[in-house]
Amino acid sequence: MLNQKGTPFKTIVIDPPWKFIGGGNRNPDQHYDAMKLKDIIPLCKDTLDNYNIEDNAHCYIWCINMHIDKALDLMKELGFEYKTNIAWVKNSFGLGYYFRGQHELCLFGVKGKGSQVRTGHKNVSSVIKAKKRKHSQKPDEFYDLVEKRSFGPYLELFSRHTRKGWTMWGNEVGKLDDPIDEPSIGEVLDLYPPSNGPLEERNIWTEDRAKKTIVKVR
Repeated sequence: MLNQKGTPFKTIVIDPPWKFIGGGNRNPDQHYDAMKLKDIIPLCKDTLDNYNIEDNAHCYIWCINMHIDKALDLMKELGFEYKTNIAWVKNSFGLGYYFRGQHELCLFGVKGKGSQVRTGHKNVSSVIKAKKRKHSQKPDEFYDLVEKRSFGPYLELFSRHTRKGWTMWGNEVGKLDDPIDEPSIGEVLDLYPPSNGPLEERNIWTEDRAKKTIVKVR
């Protein structure tokens, strides 16, 4: 965990691992440990207690259509007042009994004076049109929208990826990140010109993420 009890977070994103029955291999239980609301609420409360949250803050909570009421309960339990929602319109159909789902909602709420966290942008749409990616992975356009509408610092709970300038919490942080390309032999030779000496290991750190790649050069 980063920045615990440090600079206060003004914006929180929560992507709960909602538990539901059905869906076959698309059921969340096939991809991660899904949870019921009665377990999600205390975990979120305990986690946020470990961080410094501003008195005036914004909160975004993702929810599946059958659990909108539960997402509203979660928002209220965390001390935020529901205001509106964002719809992610996807490029293909999902599952559904009455209608084939093609959108996902993210509820938006505020605590204290939400206007204090609102940026000056006047034309932030409530609709995101973006392609589906890996299971449960949210589009980059959503995070662009959050940064356009709400001031940071930013904290995300139940995160499965990383993003520059954000603090991510969860037991699978980074799992959905795109793989980092290994350095080419040309890049390695530019960094370490060949010599007649013995092979040795050198560490190369990527610029976009703190990941170490071990290469052997002469």
